[in-house]
This record gives sequence, structure tokens and C-alpha cells, in this order.
Amino acid sequence: MSVKWANLLLLIVLLIVSPAGAEESRFEQSLPAGGSAVLTLAANPLETMTEVPFRIVLTDASGSAITEATVSLDLYMPAMPMPPNEPKALWNNGAYHGLAIFTMAGEWRALIKIGRSGQEPIEVDFNLGVVRMK
Repeated sequence: MSVKWANLLLLIVLLIVSPAGAEESRFEQSLPAGGSAVLTLAANPLETMTEVPFRIVLTDASGSAITEATVSLDLYMPAMPMPPNEPKALWNNGAYHGLAIFTMAGEWRALIKIGRSGQEPIEVDFNLGVVRMK
């Protein structure tokens, strides 16, 4: 399957799974060289064992969208070792999109890893707060 078709399929799933008007959890941090990283999860509160669409919007110091980055997400619980939970984030329609699943209740964090050609990789760590049982 081509990347174009995979992105289209992901967008359709995201539109079906996240109804209009649904509550969101939004997190924002500045990037070291200026600009920002915004992580939006299509649920509030966050619950375990539920597919949660997410989007990541990256902007540079001038406010322009960063569109050519390689973006990955690492979801983890700081209080305990966890198996990898690294949903893919694919560029589509102005943002990097994917689906997250939180496997346990408790405090969670999200580490966004941003790679850009000719630049040092950047990591941005977000405190997502408590994910509750479904």
C-alpha cells in the first residue's frame, strides 16, 4: 500500500473514531530553537484500552508549519518499566496524525521525537496526567 493511500485510510479512521464536538486533551511546549509542538489527543479524560486519535502540529520560530520532519511518539509511564508504546505519526492535512492506546491506568507521559534533515534531533516531553480505567 502506498504512503498516500495509507494516509488517506488513517484520515478516514480518525474522522470516524473522533466525532465532531468531542472533548480533547491539548498540550503545548516551545521548541529549543523557537516555535512550538502541540499534541492534541481526541479524548478528555484519557481512558485505558481505547484508541485515541492524536495530532501533532509543529511550527518553527517564524510560525511556519514544519512539514518535512520525521516524527515519532513514545508513550510511557514514568513510575514503571513498560513495553514500547510508539504509535506512528504520519503527515496529513497540516499535521502529523496517529492512534494512541494507553494500556494501564496511572500517570502517563508522551515523548515526541522530531528529526529534520541537517539538524540535530529534538525531543519534547509532555506530562499527560492520569489516564483512568475505562
